[in-house]
This record gives sequence, structure tokens and C-alpha cells, in this order.
Amino acid sequence: MPVDDLHDFFMEMVEDVREPYDTPGCLSFEAFMKRLGIGDSTPLQSKLFEQLDLNASGEIDFQEFLWGAWHFSLLQSDDSLVRFLFDLYEEKGIMRWSKVHECIMDVNGPHTTAACGTQSRSKCRTYAKKTPNAHGRSSWR
Repeated sequence: MPVDDLHDFFMEMVEDVREPYDTPGCLSFEAFMKRLGIGDSTPLQSKLFEQLDLNASGEIDFQEFLWGAWHFSLLQSDDSLVRFLFDLYEEKGIMRWSKVHECIMDVNGPHTTAACGTQSRSKCRTYAKKTPNAHGRSSWR
């Protein structure tokens, strides 16, 4: 999709949900979720929006939207998606089991406690050994 078409798409999104107090040409998290037709937001959606909001203003403008569209479009494989989630939750190259649990709960909801069992922990550790983080290393505590 050409950049001009993306710009028109973004501006239509802004105009569809714009509130009088919103910054012109920007979308707040609430407006973005509303435009996507998502009622109740999840912690993961909030974290994803924070990734788009490069200047931490609480809103995204077209440049931030374009940046996010580009980067999220690169998540073509399961490995790249898991790498993205690892980077989203890791702290200084280390992802504690509590953060794995938080990630699973954010992705699947609080009803998914069975996914956090010993077997899943083992699979996550195997993945971490195979896939270093952005700093070239991976470890679990």
C-alpha cells in the first residue's frame, strides 16, 4: 500500500473517533481501540500501543503509525512474533518466569492458567536457548 494511501487511511481513522480534546492528527489509545472495534483493552494491547507511541505522548501520529505498520508487518513468522514478545517483556536480556507468566496471561487472558505449567516452561526455555535477544544473549531465571 502506498504511503499516501496509508496516510489517508490513518486520517480517516482519526476523523472517525476524534474527540474535541484530542490532538489534531493523532489517536489516543482509547480512540485507537475504539476505531479497531475493540471494547475492553488488554495489558498486551496497551504494551503494543506503547511500542507505537515513540515519544510517549499517549497518542500516535501518522509517523508513529507508519513506523508501527512497517515494524509489525515484519512479524511474518512464529519465530519473529515470539522474539518480539520476548523483547517486549524481557528486562536487561533476562526474562524471569514471572514475566513469561505475565506474557501468557496478557496474550490469552486469565483463564489460561494451564498454559503456564511445567511443560510450557520447558518449551520456553528451549526457545530461549535457541534464540538470543536483541543484545545477542538470552537467559531465564
